[in-house]
Amino acid sequence: MLCEQCTQGELQRYVSSCFRCGKLTKDFATCPACKKRERPKHVTVGVQYRGAAKELVSASKYDSRRGGLYRIAEILSNIIPETEFSTITHLPTTSDRIRSRGFDQSQVLAKEIAAARKLPYAPLLHRLHGDHQVGGTRSQRLERASSAYRAINVSSVQGAHVLLIDDVMTTGASITSATKVLIDAGAKSVDVAVFAR
Repeated sequence: MLCEQCTQGELQRYVSSCFRCGKLTKDFATCPACKKRERPKHVTVGVQYRGAAKELVSASKYDSRRGGLYRIAEILSNIIPETEFSTITHLPTTSDRIRSRGFDQSQVLAKEIAAARKLPYAPLLHRLHGDHQVGGTRSQRLERASSAYRAINVSSVQGAHVLLIDDVMTTGASITSATKVLIDAGAKSVDVAVFAR
């Protein structure tokens, strides 16, 4: 769905920075001022959400074209730091999105990245309600995300260095909420990788 020439020419890499405040950091680390126990240590962002990246995500999410996800997974897998993760998981989407699309796009990405990196994949989060984040204000997104997830497969969470995968990040509310749930369930650390922002 996206040739190598378009990949090189149209996808604009995202600058390494703190996901919360935007301050430039090394290796997408959360800056000291924003770092709290329940926040991810690093949030690696692949590209800017515009142009070809936006079209690729849109084709996958709204046209049910899985082919784009394999290209996204390949791009994302190549930029995730070589860190010793215990397991890879995904940020689950709503059940009605899965029914209409036929798949959970973040789960497909996480499984592909796990296979490419030869790491175990496990679903560690369950989505509790069907509220969508698209179109919400920052405060609405934060409120919705605060109670959106619960931990599952807790034995796989405890003591784990988790890599959480999602396709697009806007405010970071969902990944912050999910990270808190995983840390509270016993994860030792949580890093996040998203394709676009």
